Amino acid sequence: MHYDVKIGNMPFSPAPIIPTATTAKINPISLVMTFTSVLKLKDLYKALLCIAETIYENDILINQAEQSLDKAVTILHYTRPEHVNIETQYRTDRIRIHMADIRPLGVSF
Repeated sequence: MHYDVKIGNMPFSPAPIIPTATTAKINPISLVMTFTSVLKLKDLYKALLCIAETIYENDILINQAEQSLDKAVTILHYTRPEHVNIETQYRTDRIRIHMADIRPLGVSF
């Protein structure tokens, strides 16, 4: 944005001087470009909010799916232990993950 502000005789002012219609010459093209840029920034901000909301919703769905898978593997491990081999189990701050081999009936590894 380009504008010229007339501050007066003092090179440094102890208080900030707010440009007014009489003290500032604003280039109308710059004003239109700035307005357009602000609109673009608002659109970008809205898009980023939508992306963040989608990521949050997907994160919730992923957590629910992981919990369901965790329950399924645990149930299968206790009901048919010969078909499930839990190799690694570890915790993160939010989710518990089981890495497992699920063996179909009649298949040996």
